[in-house]
Amino acid sequence: MAIAVDATSNSGVLDGNTTTITWNHTFTGSNLVAYVGCGARDATANNRTVSGVTVGGAAATLVGVQQDNTTPGVPTKVSLWRRIAPATGVQSIAVTMTAYNQTSVYCAAVSFTGVDQTTPEDAAATGGTSNSATSVGSSTPITTVTDNAWLVGILHISDENALTQVGNAGTQVSAGTGTSAALRRVGLSYNGPATPTGSYYVSWSWLNATSTAHEKTAIRPAGAGGADNRRVIMVS
Repeated sequence: MAIAVDATSNSGVLDGNTTTITWNHTFTGSNLVAYVGCGARDATANNRTVSGVTVGGAAATLVGVQQDNTTPGVPTKVSLWRRIAPATGVQSIAVTMTAYNQTSVYCAAVSFTGVDQTTPEDAAATGGTSNSATSVGSSTPITTVTDNAWLVGILHISDENALTQVGNAGTQVSAGTGTSAALRRVGLSYNGPATPTGSYYVSWSWLNATSTAHEKTAIRPAGAGGADNRRVIMVS
């Protein structure tokens, strides 16, 4: 079965002062898996930490987290979460922050059909941080082991200028900029199918960022995979 994008959604930008972020996401199809990515900035570590995510009231699993600990001031942090087999229809996604008073936070979700329901991740999550002013995020590739796998990545940069995907980065399904300068920009992206197996990227370029964090993973199709079935869905 081939993986396909089911739907995308996002929380909208919240300029801080919240412990719970909720929005709705509509699921259809079979062999569903949802991925939720969040990016936050604050000078206090707890204020930029996601403590849990639920999809339709069921707990999601943390795939990976990255935080820039090298940049003074207001560092960035991202986390990527996954929920297998969410119920179809309109479901609430809820993100719980560890503490109140974060400078800014933004979350987004993408759901896929045709994903392995036992072990959806094809490769271990990998990411990193940077304090490079001009850079390409997520420059370390993921090596897929299953043909027709897809990639999912979340990036947060401390720059309000455009966040541009490069190379074989796929499609940016959502991105947010804050009403305050503190959020800058967060993007959740996907790319697929990746065939043949090998090294693939979820990469972005930007200007003038002083703090970045990114996390990504690969997901495997249910069964033997399938042919090219990519679609593009934009959320703004």
